Amino acid sequence: MRRAEIWTVSGGASRLAGTGAGQELAVPQAIACVQNPLNLADRASVPVLDECHARGIAFVPFFPLGSAMTPDNQVLANPRLRTAAGRLGRTPAQVALAWMLSLRPNVVLIPGTSSVRHLEDNLAAADIDLDDDTRQQLDQAAP
Repeated sequence: MRRAEIWTVSGGASRLAGTGAGQELAVPQAIACVQNPLNLADRASVPVLDECHARGIAFVPFFPLGSAMTPDNQVLANPRLRTAAGRLGRTPAQVALAWMLSLRPNVVLIPGTSSVRHLEDNLAAADIDLDDDTRQQLDQAAP
């Protein structure tokens, strides 16, 4: 067994969290991906995304379209997102997913969907190229 060493990123600084004296865990030889909350409204995990990118690890944003379990979805109701979507002739969800994909090449999206139509809408986000102005507007859209 190897001793587990887990790197965590908090407030932009990396630190090593050991398993404690004498404790050992069986761990895989590599980490395939990391999943953390990240979306247009919640960017607390950007430092983790950046660290994953630097290490060649895939990053899966959790709730890329915001939580469907809250009455006020801060992602899809965002005025800058809605404006960009209208200008591009796309849905707010498509533009939000396109923005997520544009953050880093190691972003892998797994948006939840309840129908084939929503799946097709989500897949269309990969074909959206955000211009610099739209990217800048969305980068500034966090509450």
